[in-house]
Amino acid sequence: MKGWMKKIFFVLLGIVVLIGAALSVMAARYEPVFRPNLKIGPVEVGGLTPAQASIKLRQWWESERIRTIALDHPGLAARPPRMSLTSLGLGIDDQASIAQIPLEEFWDRVQRNVGLENAPEKTFDLVYTYDPSRLSPLAKFVRENSGKPSPAQVKFDFKTQAITRVPEKSTLTLETSRMRALVFEALEQGSNEIELPLTETRKRLPDEDLAKVATVQSIFSTRFPTGKVSRCANIKLAASKINGTILAPGEEFSFNGVVGRRTTAAGFKVAGVYKNGKHDTDVGGGICQVSTTLYNAVVRSDLAIKKRSNHSLPITYVPLGQDATVDYDSHDLVFQNTLDHPIAIFSLYEPGKLTFAILGQRLPYTIKLESARLRSWANGTKYVHDGSLPPGKQKVIERGGGGSAYVTYKITMQDGKVLSREKLNQSYYRGGPRIVAINKSPTPKAPATTPNATPGVPVPKPATAGAPQPGTPPSASG
Repeated sequence: MKGWMKKIFFVLLGIVVLIGAALSVMAARYEPVFRPNLKIGPVEVGGLTPAQASIKLRQWWESERIRTIALDHPGLAARPPRMSLTSLGLGIDDQASIAQIPLEEFWDRVQRNVGLENAPEKTFDLVYTYDPSRLSPLAKFVRENSGKPSPAQVKFDFKTQAITRVPEKSTLTLETSRMRALVFEALEQGSNEIELPLTETRKRLPDEDLAKVATVQSIFSTRFPTGKVSRCANIKLAASKINGTILAPGEEFSFNGVVGRRTTAAGFKVAGVYKNGKHDTDVGGGICQVSTTLYNAVVRSDLAIKKRSNHSLPITYVPLGQDATVDYDSHDLVFQNTLDHPIAIFSLYEPGKLTFAILGQRLPYTIKLESARLRSWANGTKYVHDGSLPPGKQKVIERGGGGSAYVTYKITMQDGKVLSREKLNQSYYRGGPRIVAINKSPTPKAPATTPNATPGVPVPKPATAGAPQPGTPPSASG
């Protein structure tokens, strides 16, 4: 009996050894696979090797990537063409998708096959790639089909003081950062349509800020003679170029920048100007009344004056010290909107009268200007020779004027009380001498004549006419 049991033992031992050896050989030759009931996204990969799973994933993607998606947005003038998932930037990373799943080793498989381990269903996420640069054609389509941009506008009726606001229209842009999630969602849910995520480009003047242009902040008028037709035409043209200008908080206004160079091609005419302390004519004469009227309205709206110059000769349509001359090549009127809301500038030309109004928010205080003369001086008379005049005759060619210096104060008041009094500017009107032309040449002598001789009567000597000498002050003339 003992011998028989011993034989059985050795037989069993041999079988075990043989099985172990066989299993060892099988384990050595075993290629790891994914256990059953596993998915990567919608693709079954259970029982496949990584290489086999990669091929299966790519085969699935090749059929899926060409599926087109309809795109639309109510703000577009035209509907974009359908685009494939690939053209929308989507791709898959098969290697990264596979790498996240643990492989089933030989002994794990052995245990599962002998019923020691179950294989429950499990789905792993498919790893996608995304290339937003592929959206460039779509972004271009959106820009070209979102309508033309237009600036905000404000309209003002001086008679009724009614204000009309037209919001700024901006273009639409594609929010590429949001497209990734929308494309993923369309893929996973089997959807064939995406409403594009579009946004308006940033407005220079947001609608809520435009709404703050709600009342008249300041208004100022000056008057002028209507008989100087060219001067009136220049005033009207320059004022019209400024009408409706909107300044956001912090923005600056340049008179020369807005009105432009004064040329006949631009519609300006030749009219009287002040030039270097003299009366002259030039293209655009008269528009200093526009800049002066605007300057006074601007100061009364409490805006910051950055550049301002006074005339070389005194003017009559505002108190001295409260004018603002302009010349395209040398003098500009520049101011900045330092308030916390936008302003709109409007002009009204009427025969003999120019008005500027600044619209925005009503100020809790009022501003007035006060000027005082510091000193004055005479510039005398200058005589120049003009041989075309009769000897001793004279003609005023420049009436000139005396010089003066003024200081102007900006006074801020509230409820009848002075809140502040600050120096606004100091102005020097240097004027110029009165220039008189005169022919300083001596008066020519009258030709000598000999009267008929009469016997016994002496012949009288011819008379000599006198003439003023050079440098002799002439008498005044008009």
